[in-house]
Amino acid sequence: MRKTDLHPSKYFKAADFEGPLTLTIEMARPEKFENGRDEEKKLVVYFKKTKSGLVIGPIVWGMIADIVGTDETEKWPGHRLKLVRETTMFGGKRVPCIAHMHRMTRRRKRHRRNRRLQTTSRPTTTK
Repeated sequence: MRKTDLHPSKYFKAADFEGPLTLTIEMARPEKFENGRDEEKKLVVYFKKTKSGLVIGPIVWGMIADIVGTDETEKWPGHRLKLVRETTMFGGKRVPCIAHMHRMTRRRKRHRRNRRLQTTSRPTTTK
């Protein structure tokens, strides 16, 4: 058992998982964050069956928009994403981050099924 199992963070962190995660977007909403004396709004994406939200900056927002097909966050719920943990340099140190997101669709299954049907059914020729 890990600390995060009993006391989940309000926000999802790359350090919280080890392998790829496939999650379904439940909602996305702006939330206020304090940055020293200033306050700024950032988008937070929440996923089904998780308690923590993922804080989204402009780069990740663009990645999700490319995957989903729109940057309108109201249309994101229901889309499945595969989150992959990587590392990046930050402040002179290598730290965990979410660097890749992939669309998880049913198209792959359909493509495999269609390919299987093409290889098993051979056209008949008549002479």
